[in-house]
Amino acid sequence: MVAGSHLQDVLAEFDSHMHRGLIYEITFGVLRHWFSLNELLDRTLDQPRRLNNTLTKCALLAGIYQLAHMKTPSYAVVSESVRVVRQLKQRWATGLVNATLRNCSLDHRPSSASAVHEAPRWLIQALQSEHPDQWSTLLRTLRTRAPLALRVNARRGDVDAYVAKFGSGLSLRTGFDSYSFTLAKPLPRSELPAHSERWVTIQDETSQRAISILDPRPHDRVLDACAAPGIKSLQLAERHPDIELVSIDVDASASAWLDQECTRLGVAANVSSGDATTLDWWDGEMFDRILLDAPCSGTGTLRRHPDIKIHRRPADVDRVARLQSELLRNLWRTLKPGGTLLYTTCSILERENQCVVEAFLECTSSAESAPLSVAEGCSRTVGQLVLPQEGGGDGFYFCLLTKTRD
Repeated sequence: MVAGSHLQDVLAEFDSHMHRGLIYEITFGVLRHWFSLNELLDRTLDQPRRLNNTLTKCALLAGIYQLAHMKTPSYAVVSESVRVVRQLKQRWATGLVNATLRNCSLDHRPSSASAVHEAPRWLIQALQSEHPDQWSTLLRTLRTRAPLALRVNARRGDVDAYVAKFGSGLSLRTGFDSYSFTLAKPLPRSELPAHSERWVTIQDETSQRAISILDPRPHDRVLDACAAPGIKSLQLAERHPDIELVSIDVDASASAWLDQECTRLGVAANVSSGDATTLDWWDGEMFDRILLDAPCSGTGTLRRHPDIKIHRRPADVDRVARLQSELLRNLWRTLKPGGTLLYTTCSILERENQCVVEAFLECTSSAESAPLSVAEGCSRTVGQLVLPQEGGGDGFYFCLLTKTRD
């Protein structure tokens, strides 16, 4: 993750590892507490600037996380951390790791804003500006553990049918509709009742709302743009088998997951290669509904993707906002008069949400913002923002646009 890889890609190779739970706990834990752990490490090292070896630094951060946030005995942490750096062929660092972990003072209280709130300064400042009454609570929520939310395959039944057939012993909270629920105690995918029997799919509760808001009608031609890996295309195929669904993404190879899920769930959907900033992929037939789940900073999903706090920079937000505007303008050309486009992101930053839509509306006479009411949603100048909820869904922005004329 530190080298620029995405967390889920790195962890995928450990899905069947015998110590998967421990690997996930330490990895997610270090990333959630990245800024306070780094501050504590710097205070412990005699010359912190000399530690420019990424492997050794990560081993130390993993050790400090176990000391500070897990019940692992200190002798075991020190011994295992020394063994790890040896295994990583960093023998020169064994003494450093041993001494640092033994001398680490867990009484230290974070002093910098980033260490206190476990977030980069630019993000703290953005949330302070945009959510002056909620920013501290919001940042606290973003460093909690995300719950395990699922949706029931509409082809098989609803939550009540699922519980009656498979989950009588499960403790769960029902979601926003009859197909959505959240488990009180997360389970590995392999232990989910009836996961292999085509009944359930893991999907954040707020993310599930997009298809209900889009609300396609029978025989509508529907475009899922920027669709990979295909979670919403899959949901569309389950709920609306009578629509004509077209799904594209600039990186169709990222949708390999969708092929496996379609086989598992018994539905038909696929993501074709197509760059939604151009019309090279389009056959010229207009769409009744378009879902633009736009690429974004992902700041509403930090609980599930804490590596975003390390990767993202303010310039990334500006860059992706320009891309979002380009996507919106281009896809609008493929929407029928009277049709509907749902613009959504998993960002909680204005620059990627209402600012993009406001600029589009100012220069597009055929576009109007449609009324929208989302449970737990906060009204923006256009659209609604759902903030991350502790024990609930991720942060998402939704804006419904209708086309009045060409």
